[in-house]
Amino acid sequence: MKVQRKLIFIFLILFIFMFSTLSFSDESYYKRAMDYFWKGVYKKAIPLFKEAIEKEENLCDAYFYLGLSYINLKKYKSAYNISSKLIELCNEKIKENPKDFKAHYYLGYIYELRSFVPGINEYDKAIAEFLEAYELFPKNVTVLEHIAFCYIQKKNYDDAIGYLDKAEEFLPHDLWIIYHKGYCYMKQGDKEMAKAYFQKILDMGKKGNRFYKLAKEMIRKVK
Repeated sequence: MKVQRKLIFIFLILFIFMFSTLSFSDESYYKRAMDYFWKGVYKKAIPLFKEAIEKEENLCDAYFYLGLSYINLKKYKSAYNISSKLIELCNEKIKENPKDFKAHYYLGYIYELRSFVPGINEYDKAIAEFLEAYELFPKNVTVLEHIAFCYIQKKNYDDAIGYLDKAEEFLPHDLWIIYHKGYCYMKQGDKEMAKAYFQKILDMGKKGNRFYKLAKEMIRKVK
């Protein structure tokens, strides 16, 4: 009896160990990758995103954040190489559900980022997708900022200001919005409006912020 009890006890210990190991290994690769991503540990996030893709876990999200991880590590070629697959996946999502906000947003972001590559200009595609996302969530300031940024890259400062105005309604003290409004007015030759927006940043007194330093430089230029 003692031997049997001993064997049963050993079996239970082994079973608990195997179960706990299995539970850990079966934990979502995507979730673990995202934990590293938000901590800024991109080198550890990348192999986990790849595992998630192999397991077909959160495919669109895994590809998207894998690309951002590469970009944060300045591995731009690697990011570009997976962008076509992500575009394909997002388009499939949109075919299934034309009101898929995330798919439209991801597509817009991909086209915007790809446009930084010399010889590639996909800002019109980016704007089209961001506008779809905007129609679904008109109060999403991030989308409004992306639309404005793409118009700035196209040197269409009127439309950029229009979307920055909308963003400013929701976040009147956002330094990114204020700076880019000043920048657009400066590019249009409206020195007074440009100075007013750059001065607004200086008046906030956030000297450690990069937009404070940029605004200070721009004010010298428009005088």
